[in-house]
Amino acid sequence: MTKDTLDYHKRYDEERYLFGVVGPRFREQGWLNAYDLMSIVRWKANRAITTIARSLVRTSGSDLQSAARALTRDIHRAESDKERFFVVSDKWKFRLPMASAVLTVLLPNRFTVYDVRACNILGGFTDIAQRTNLERRWEGYLEFKSAVERYAPGGLSLRDKDRYIWALSRHNSLCEFLTKAF
Repeated sequence: MTKDTLDYHKRYDEERYLFGVVGPRFREQGWLNAYDLMSIVRWKANRAITTIARSLVRTSGSDLQSAARALTRDIHRAESDKERFFVVSDKWKFRLPMASAVLTVLLPNRFTVYDVRACNILGGFTDIAQRTNLERRWEGYLEFKSAVERYAPGGLSLRDKDRYIWALSRHNSLCEFLTKAF
């Protein structure tokens, strides 16, 4: 573990830690340790940590620490966004929501998080994650990313457009609850 993983007040705001420390660390050194990778997994879906860890170990044939380094080195060495997407989705067997979350933390100007909230706001794209043809899944993801970029206000970074749509979804959910419940 590094010093900043033990600096707990930095960890309170998990997203800030991921995008301010973990992502830059990946871009600088070209790989992540298991703690940092599992922090991304927990941020996206805490319930998936054990499943993802087991899958990484099974896919790599090694321990979790080595698997995390191998996966993130593969991402770093990939020459295009499409290749990065294929590495995470095909070689390492991540489902689209988790694959997009990992890639978004590592490369926030290139990827956006695919999730049900965004699909609901954008009015579609729910079938992309079930596409078995990897090329078609990639094409669907690019369409989803373009829709995110068009939907959110101009002048925002791709990451802030993602946040905007997520917050809008949370807002709509609360308003719906308040309208129906009371």
